[in-house]
Amino acid sequence: MKHTSILLLTGLLITGCSHAAAPAETAVPSPIEEEPVTEITVTEEHLSFLPQEENVRYRINDHTVLHLTGSVQDVPYCQSDSCVVYDRVMLEGTETAELELFEDMEVKINSEYGRCALQQMDDLWFFSYNGAAQFGGTYAVLFDGNGELYYEFRDADITMNTNDQTKFLVSYPCGRNNDNCTGPMGEHDTDIFDVNGSEVIVMPYDNELDQLRYNAAMQGSPVSVAVISGIYGTVTDTFEATIYKDLYPFMSDIDDSHIIIDDGDMLICVVPTDPNASLAANRIRDINDPEVLYRSESGEPVFIVCSLDDPVTSITVTDSSGNTVSFLPEDYSKDPSFNEGGIIHNFTYDAEPADVYSQGLFDTLLAEYPELTDYASGPDNWTETIELEGKTCYIAYFGTIQPNGWFTRERTFAVAEDRSRVYEYNVVRDIWEYYE
Repeated sequence: MKHTSILLLTGLLITGCSHAAAPAETAVPSPIEEEPVTEITVTEEHLSFLPQEENVRYRINDHTVLHLTGSVQDVPYCQSDSCVVYDRVMLEGTETAELELFEDMEVKINSEYGRCALQQMDDLWFFSYNGAAQFGGTYAVLFDGNGELYYEFRDADITMNTNDQTKFLVSYPCGRNNDNCTGPMGEHDTDIFDVNGSEVIVMPYDNELDQLRYNAAMQGSPVSVAVISGIYGTVTDTFEATIYKDLYPFMSDIDDSHIIIDDGDMLICVVPTDPNASLAANRIRDINDPEVLYRSESGEPVFIVCSLDDPVTSITVTDSSGNTVSFLPEDYSKDPSFNEGGIIHNFTYDAEPADVYSQGLFDTLLAEYPELTDYASGPDNWTETIELEGKTCYIAYFGTIQPNGWFTRERTFAVAEDRSRVYEYNVVRDIWEYYE
């Protein structure tokens, strides 16, 4: 019998033809373990949550899902052994089968950095990750019930209107079109988003007064207040020497009929949120016999010269709906406890103190007035400037600390930036003086 050799696909070598070949064995693949998924049906109009599940699907309706996936990681500032970091956010719907959100964002969603929010706004949905400021601000998207993406926001601060849940404020600290945002400096743009059904109206405010009023309305505040500066010379001279001239140009239009002079040496600006509000200012040395200082039936901004240490100027704002708030001017930037109810929208500019020691300004001042070592320094020393004789000068206040913690100013100085001259403000004569 002739023998032949046959190479089978199984790799077995069989000789001869008188025996039946054994059936080939087929390898059975191991089942793939799918990562467990937690699904949550969104039943609330507003859902705020921290990353807790590594793989979670938030179901908006029968065909739209927000899918977040991540892992437990050892991350900076993590206070526990199970900090979840979401590194992928997917929007699944009929319009977009699968769309990755925040695909190239540097900061992933982390329970130690911030919080997520999912909110319904008429026919649309708003999802945001509000990170801590040092980790990049807010990332947010606006999409509809079919999964269609409307807007995406990066490096922006999102504020929801407390009175109207269909409006939100988007503030871009570095400008709308700045792709290299590294901090709060530079162009500052603000847009108002008004959601009506599935229609979105974007209302950018290029007018600083309207924008300020809307910012206050978003906070639920009927009035905005800024502590401008200590008064020296006229109100106009004082204002023109501050940064507010550039930040809020509308203040340049405040004329003498909207300037209120009372006891004190601080200049503040008061702006009613409602442009149709009425504003009243009274001196209340005698509570039974208040002295009328100012009355207006329009909500135009006003300047007030008053005292923050011993306030006697009562300010009352009544909006067009009849809601009234009364308050005494105080240094809001130094005492935040006054505003627990959000009564006042504080827009005082918070300047960074100058490095007075490297500039030698403080040493220059002490060389002329060594007795100042016996005084307390003002909390705002060296943050304000004034032009005197063509020189840029930094202002410093000195005085005493009262038992209630308030600083009482007693002497005011201005030191030239080049340290060539030191001026002292003469309150009686209302002039800056210097001595050769």
